[in-house]
Amino acid sequence: MNLEFKISYILIGICIGSFSNVVRYRLPAKESLITPSSYCNNCKKTLNWYDNIPILSWIIINGKCRFCNWPIPLSYPLVELTLGLIFALNCQALSYTKEETFTKLIGISIFSTICFIASLIDLDLMIIPNNIILFGSIIGLSYNTISASDYNLLTALKALCYFTFSGCLGFILLEIATFLIALIIKKQAFGFGDSKYLFFIGSWLGIKGMLLGLLLAIYIGGVISIFLIAIRVIRRKQKIPFGPYLSVGSYLVYLLGEDAWARFFKAMYLINYQ
Repeated sequence: MNLEFKISYILIGICIGSFSNVVRYRLPAKESLITPSSYCNNCKKTLNWYDNIPILSWIIINGKCRFCNWPIPLSYPLVELTLGLIFALNCQALSYTKEETFTKLIGISIFSTICFIASLIDLDLMIIPNNIILFGSIIGLSYNTISASDYNLLTALKALCYFTFSGCLGFILLEIATFLIALIIKKQAFGFGDSKYLFFIGSWLGIKGMLLGLLLAIYIGGVISIFLIAIRVIRRKQKIPFGPYLSVGSYLVYLLGEDAWARFFKAMYLINYQ
């Protein structure tokens, strides 16, 4: 990938980040993602096209609505910038794993975008909309089936069955874990939405990748939660969304590959054993 392509790709990521803001707020409210055009949440006036340029417009208008001077949350440009950085990581990771193919780039771009949007909504509302899970799962199954097919119908069917089974296995495992934990501590550790979200992850990553993503999510979620409790940002018994941790863990598996994380956990557990 040359420099010009990478810059263009990152800019596309920033623009998709702008659309992610639309999905983040409109999808849970069951509003159309297409119409009406972007508008001010305070005065409801439609924004000019030059007020919709990702990141740049927010800086130019000093983070305030041009019409009513209502402060536009900093989260808007941060979301756009974050997805741009994620797309930059995607480019770098493909170079690192020596899988610089356009197909791989399309796959990780779609997966990371869906995970990002689902995480934003889960952080906002403690839910992961079924629409996102269903859409993401269908795209994941289609992508893996087409990628594995090699113009062979039998190979395509095998891939479809495998990744569908992977998703179902992830859903069942997390539901069983939730049930067993509830029996012990009388509290639900994971929500039903998390189990459905793990189906989506399995449809993309397969069994090994899905399990590694779940394991990473548990570690990352545990460390961050302990830290937030320690600095009193959250309370001990407060519910926290697990979807973002699943997203981060699964994305890291997709980013660096299953083998890298399998070696990492193997080494870590061997060190602990000794």
